[in-house]
Amino acid sequence: MLPMRTTAKPRLDEKTFDVRKVVVSRLETKRLTRIDWNIITRLVTFLYYNARMKRTMIASRCNLSYDKCIRYLNWLEMMEVIERQIDVDGFETIVLSQRGHDLYKRKLNSH
Repeated sequence: MLPMRTTAKPRLDEKTFDVRKVVVSRLETKRLTRIDWNIITRLVTFLYYNARMKRTMIASRCNLSYDKCIRYLNWLEMMEVIERQIDVDGFETIVLSQRGHDLYKRKLNSH
């Protein structure tokens, strides 16, 4: 009698983990190399007039791709221009911080 060949099926956890690992590493490798101040102006001006917006809405209203918008929002958060808050429904919203309001009033209001 010939021995039966068994093939090991990949577990769902391993497959899901690998896919998530690829997606995370792809997002981590794309970083801002240069700051486009026109995009910063658009984002800060939009958030000044529209408080508590979700990331997807900010990206579409500022005419940015989602991944580029996230990179700029992360940079603005690092510079303490915006704050991330959780709304009543549990969604993350973006709000201009006091430093962001000051930036808009001093530098961007004339445009």
